[in-house]
Amino acid sequence: MAGEHDRLLKQSRVDDNFKFPSGRPLVHLFEAVKGRGEPSRQRILDRSLEMLEELVRSDAAIMKWEELQTIRRYTINFNPAIEFEQIVEPESTKRGS
Repeated sequence: MAGEHDRLLKQSRVDDNFKFPSGRPLVHLFEAVKGRGEPSRQRILDRSLEMLEELVRSDAAIMKWEELQTIRRYTINFNPAIEFEQIVEPESTKRGS
């Protein structure tokens, strides 16, 4: 989800006509990446995907894209596994080709 957020943020910086998707940002990000990764790796990072989905769809997770951009800066600090996965995944993908 963090990687998808970063992709959208980067696109917003280079495309003057870009608009963030409407609706709830966390739901959008979850739907965009759901099923994209290897399930065993995803379970290691996220534990229960069902609980994660319940969280992102809950009223407690309602936020704006701007708010999400603010807290995104802290994600790596609180979950270094995310940074590791973002760095390692492209390398493992290259080896698998």
